[in-house]
Amino acid sequence: MDDKLITKKELLDQTGISYGSLYRWKRKSLIPDDWFIHRATYTGHETFFPKDKILARISEILEMKGDMSLDEIAVTFNPSKKDVDLEAVDLPSLGVASRPVIDLYLARYGETESYDFDALFPLFLFSKLMEGGALSRDETFLAIDLIRKESPPAPDYKLLFLRKIGICTCLILPENDLAYFDCETTVTAEYSLRELHTELANLVGNQEENN
Repeated sequence: MDDKLITKKELLDQTGISYGSLYRWKRKSLIPDDWFIHRATYTGHETFFPKDKILARISEILEMKGDMSLDEIAVTFNPSKKDVDLEAVDLPSLGVASRPVIDLYLARYGETESYDFDALFPLFLFSKLMEGGALSRDETFLAIDLIRKESPPAPDYKLLFLRKIGICTCLILPENDLAYFDCETTVTAEYSLRELHTELANLVGNQEENN
């Protein structure tokens, strides 16, 4: 068996959680559906999981369970589940982006009547990239075009910026995956989409608490 995978039985034995808890967490979106990998084996069909990811996720869930409900934990892992409905005028005070950055973003992508979390995230990322200073404006827009196309990607991913012979490109990879490049390629910047999702969810959560 691929040593990057773990069977359902091994997972339950190793973590001590029940079959019922595992599938309840799946229904609540604490564990992504695509982590349940169904494969034929010599004994029939079996369910596997990406070992490092599922063990880390279950450890986090068990740690949070004492202080948070399953629905609250689900928002932590899937911030887009948070009920968000904001207007552009609200965003500077929220801390999502400054007014000049918002204007620059809207000049390219157009005005939006209201922002849910998925619409808010590319603007928040745009602000973060502009603040970082490692990228030109065109390079920043290159990344936002990609994020908007992916609508946005699941949070367990990272955004990499690569530069070779003065040319920049960007790509999205699973957070725990390694990438190898030739000696002429350098990583200009790297961002955890999960960390950014969580940061934005906290900003929105603070706003809701203050209202």
